[in-house]
Amino acid sequence: MISGLDLTAALRTELTSHTRLLPKRLDYALLKKRQDQLRRWIEAQTKLAHWGGPADIVQAEKVHGTRPLAVMTIEDRTVYRALVDRLAQQLPDDLRHRQSNADFQRAPLDQTPAATYITVTDIASYYVYVDHDVLVDELTSQTGDYDAVEATGTLLDKVMGRGIGIPQVSTASDVLGIPIWTEPAAI
Repeated sequence: MISGLDLTAALRTELTSHTRLLPKRLDYALLKKRQDQLRRWIEAQTKLAHWGGPADIVQAEKVHGTRPLAVMTIEDRTVYRALVDRLAQQLPDDLRHRQSNADFQRAPLDQTPAATYITVTDIASYYVYVDHDVLVDELTSQTGDYDAVEATGTLLDKVMGRGIGIPQVSTASDVLGIPIWTEPAAI
């Protein structure tokens, strides 16, 4: 694992985060009380390269059906958050200050004034198809931080169990999705 990750901040963020599509994690309240001990354990695991296991996939109910969500362990979520936080600080300002979902939904209208119809914009389905090799190439060119990018790609491969997809309903994934957005085509 690479050095220089802020696991303390990443763990704090993960223990206080909640997704609207999954039940609140009651165990996180207990883990918060032992946050320093948990951080030390995560640090030890990362030094031994014991990180990045397959995520559990659950079906989260939505208004129109269900959505598969990767539920990572707290260790993997913390390492993922720390890696993404490190990379985010190195992204160009125009990418770092975007409001990911709002900008994504507005982009077709802003970028294609001649378009008559926009049928749908769905950032969640987009996450399922993010190619890890493309993401690694783009993040390397945007940040130059090969070690953090390589570790992120490796973690995603392990967690997702294949070379595509990033965890949905994760603000860390929102950051990773930004550098590889493409300009929308006019319809």
